[in-house]
Amino acid sequence: MDLEKRAVAADLLHEFCWRADMGMGDRIAELFTDDATVDAPHFQLAGRAEIHDWFSARAKPGERKVRHILSNLRFDERADGTMGVTAYAMVTMLLPTGEAAKVAVGTSTDELRFDGQRALFAARRLDIAFEGRFAVEGGAA
Repeated sequence: MDLEKRAVAADLLHEFCWRADMGMGDRIAELFTDDATVDAPHFQLAGRAEIHDWFSARAKPGERKVRHILSNLRFDERADGTMGVTAYAMVTMLLPTGEAAKVAVGTSTDELRFDGQRALFAARRLDIAFEGRFAVEGGAA
């Protein structure tokens, strides 16, 4: 496996998480191909424009605090130059009331295309193993 390609792929996944967590939803669509799709239990998106609109609307400052955690990345480099990446994913979101947090744990499955040394998402899918809410104290950043 091409270790440099693997590092570029991992960086893409981490950059997605960072932008989502730091309220930079208006910059998430840049990480996707024009015809990309996102398939999650609570929403489906098709095309870079729809991805931009959805993530931009969710990035309004002060509305929510979100944190993504990825682990156990598994890379599948393909003969056609694309790559599949599967990872365990945990997303926590402090709800606007600050009284409860939502957590979802599952598996993300990504299809990546490479443009030179840059990787882009062609498809993202999240399958939820379990999700729920829990009480929080304080709501610190």
